[in-house]
Amino acid sequence: MAKKLDADQQLRAAQPEEVTVHVPLELLWDFDSLTTVKKDILGRLGCLACTSGFDIRWKGVREFVINPALEVRQLNELGR
Repeated sequence: MAKKLDADQQLRAAQPEEVTVHVPLELLWDFDSLTTVKKDILGRLGCLACTSGFDIRWKGVREFVINPALEVRQLNELGR
């Protein structure tokens, strides 16, 4: 028999909470790293095994920074 949802779970299932995760584009193409990050996000949302009640949006981010000398650098390059 299926477990009955509590009131909070019923509400989340009816109106999923949108969760946006911004990740470097490279991460979206690295299966092992993306799996590790997904487990972490799911754990923070309450369950490592499911996304019930959450509409998770994975957005690849490419950000740029321009310094006073007008040099353009991609943000994820700054630490290298």
